[in-house]
Amino acid sequence: MDSNIILGIVITIIVIIPVVILATSGKRKNKIAIRKFTNFATANGLVISEFDSCDLGIIGIDSNTKKLAYMQKGKDGIIIDLHDAKSCNSRTSSETINGELIDKLIIDIELKEGNGTKFLPLFTSENKLTLDNEQRITEKWRKIIASNLA
Repeated sequence: MDSNIILGIVITIIVIIPVVILATSGKRKNKIAIRKFTNFATANGLVISEFDSCDLGIIGIDSNTKKLAYMQKGKDGIIIDLHDAKSCNSRTSSETINGELIDKLIIDIELKEGNGTKFLPLFTSENKLTLDNEQRITEKWRKIIASNLA
C-alpha cells in the first residue's frame, strides 16, 4: 500500500514538473518580447498608450502621435504613421469560424497615395493550433486603427 502511494506521488511529480517548466518558459519569453517591443517603440520616439501581445507579435499605439508599432516575435518592428493610412481591415484565411479551422488572422492597413498595404499577422495555425483571444484582439485593433485614421 505504501509503495502504491509513493509510486502515485512520483508519477504526479513527473507529470507536473514539465508542465510547470513549459508554463514559466512561455511567460518569460513573452516578458522578453514585450520588453523588446517597448524598447523599440521608445527608441522610435513613441509613448505606447495601449498594446496587446498575440501569438505572432505585439501591437501597440501612441494615441498622441497616431503611430502604430508592430513587432513580429523574433523579427524587427515597424512603425506605421496612421496619418498616412487610408483604410484598415481584418481578415482570416481558411475561415469558417463556427466549427472550422481559422488558419490566419491578419490586419491589413492600406496606405494612401498608392504606397501599398502593410500586413500585420496576429495568428497562424503553423505556430499555434488553437485560438485563445486572438480573434477578439484582432477585432479590437481593427477598430482602434480605424478610429485613429486621419
